Amino acid sequence: YLSDSLINAVLHTSHSDAFTIVPEFVAPLFCDLFSMQSLDCNIFDNDKYALYCHIHRNDRDDPVLNDIINIMTGI
Repeated sequence: YLSDSLINAVLHTSHSDAFTIVPEFVAPLFCDLFSMQSLDCNIFDNDKYALYCHIHRNDRDDPVLNDIINIMTGI
């Protein structure tokens, strides 16, 4: 399941056997609202992450999108 909306992903998770990864500070809220359980894990404790971005070729010179990509890549 893929959604651009965090709440849609959480709703899907609450009604299925799926799981989703959310920031630690919102997990208690979702657990309370949707009768879910949380699990602490350390899979994101590494210093490096693989991030993939795609922009349409017509937008490759968009300064805002390029700024976002530069921020994500740490440039």
